[in-house]
Amino acid sequence: MTKISFLKTALMLSIGIMVTNTAVLAGEAPGNAPASTASKPGDMNRIVAKFADGSVIKFQEIQDLMAQLPPKLRDAPFSKLYAGLLNRLVDSKVLLDAAFKGGFDKDPEALKRIADAKELLLQKAFLDQEIEKLITDSILRAKYAELLKLLPKDEMEADVSHILFDSKEDAEKALKELSSAGRNLEKKFNDMVLAKSKDTSTKENKGSIGWVRKADIKNETLFTSEKGTLVPQVLKVFDQGYSVFYVKDKRPIQPPEFEAIKSSIKQAVTPQYAVQVVDKMRRDSGLKLTGLDGQPLPLPDLPPMPDPTGKEPEKKPADRKDFSGVNEKALDNSMVVGVFANGDKITLGQVRDSLDSIPEQLKNAPFHQLFEPLVLRVADTKLLIEAAKKAGLEKSADLLKKQEEVEKGMFQRAYLDKQFAQIITPEMLKEAYQEFLRIFPKDDMEVRIKHIMVATKDEATSLIKEIKNGKVKFNDELVKAKSIDPQTKETGGDLGYIPKKQLPADLGDVLFKAAKATLIPEPIALGENGFSIIRVEDKRAVQPPSIEEIRPQLTQAVSQREAAKIVMKLREDAKVVLHDMDGNVMQLAPAPAATSAKK
Repeated sequence: MTKISFLKTALMLSIGIMVTNTAVLAGEAPGNAPASTASKPGDMNRIVAKFADGSVIKFQEIQDLMAQLPPKLRDAPFSKLYAGLLNRLVDSKVLLDAAFKGGFDKDPEALKRIADAKELLLQKAFLDQEIEKLITDSILRAKYAELLKLLPKDEMEADVSHILFDSKEDAEKALKELSSAGRNLEKKFNDMVLAKSKDTSTKENKGSIGWVRKADIKNETLFTSEKGTLVPQVLKVFDQGYSVFYVKDKRPIQPPEFEAIKSSIKQAVTPQYAVQVVDKMRRDSGLKLTGLDGQPLPLPDLPPMPDPTGKEPEKKPADRKDFSGVNEKALDNSMVVGVFANGDKITLGQVRDSLDSIPEQLKNAPFHQLFEPLVLRVADTKLLIEAAKKAGLEKSADLLKKQEEVEKGMFQRAYLDKQFAQIITPEMLKEAYQEFLRIFPKDDMEVRIKHIMVATKDEATSLIKEIKNGKVKFNDELVKAKSIDPQTKETGGDLGYIPKKQLPADLGDVLFKAAKATLIPEPIALGENGFSIIRVEDKRAVQPPSIEEIRPQLTQAVSQREAAKIVMKLREDAKVVLHDMDGNVMQLAPAPAATSAKK
């Protein structure tokens, strides 16, 4: 794990907000239900699905589900959404019935996961309430103004349509045919979209992708083509195949309206305020921490709240205590590592127990590196739950509804997981891995770097001069003596191989222009914790990960494919009869196609 990703995860842990598989936690709050398409009051109770056991789904349930969709989807014509929503309700019911039949509503492990998920929703409800008080419209507008300053002033965007083909040869043949269409080009292009395009998502809309910029489709030819013309070459901009592009219109880049991206801006600044809310709760509670070494552990210093103009707070390097010399295995679980002003305590055993709920990729990290964010997470969980209950959120109708949906989803998940354990074989994963290798890019590059992180830019500049002048050598001893990065100081500062596309463009250019075994002449800010002296160790074509490295992704891809088969079998066994919006019997939707594992 790189230093940057570890720091992000540690911050998530420290404020008690854990990512789960529950879509409700990441989804938008339900909005108002759209106006009903029913013409009679009784239509809401009309049966739209009936099962062999006599149970039914009513029209009202479709309306209720639509009300939970994100705003953009709710704006779509109801007739376009009806079948998908009905099939989703059917799938949810047959899965939930199978889970109850399998006894998962009494399974201790499933019940524990559900209880944890409900607590997370309760914590999130309180955080959302407090953050809402802090993020004012003036702050969001100030952020919007900053974004407008970053927009390029002279860059063009193009309104484009495309026809997607499986092979380059087919695309070039189509391009040649269309190039001789003359005045009938647009009509002939639209006809060919319907007849030949493999892109089902744009086929019914004349192949329209909409307005795109160079950041979306990195090909200069598309943006130099004139309005009303074909792009004179076939472009491979999607993994699925090759496209013939038609430029419908061009214009200078238009800034988005404030209201259109207000929710996105709010989402982007929310973590800053979440940290501030939780930090205030810690300090108000009188929380005192003790490190693994038995010495007082100060609460982490956090940056001040952004001011009303939206100006970013000054970043300060983190000052984490190093517990690598402590034999934590010899410490007893009863050791008190946290005390609140009211006398409540946090024990080392509670911190160790919290390891069960962190992401799998973090569990391999040394416990002494996880201790501080974990003990803070235990404390934050307690504070947030107590505050949420005190505020009466525990009985909120909105929260209870979300918790009910989470409960259903996790029972369904438990049932599917058991089926996957019985169905998925090593041979299936090997087959999925070979599919992954077939689509893995062959010409992407990656760079291996080592770094020494120090607190300030001046300190980094000084150390670079010493290395250049030969006063010190960039070696393991220097890294161990100078670096403040606990993740890499014991391994010579090695950050491993990093693909160029994962680096900021300017940093990637600097690193890939440098020769092997070259010291970068200027300090680089990696993350928010200091400045790094970087040496380029190696450059090579990106190597595909081993099957073991992406086993979770492969398992997920195979699971999605098998889940579709499981659900289809449950649908058939339930002998469900569906009705369309006019009351006519309709067919069950086919199982969704399997998705590929991606890096």
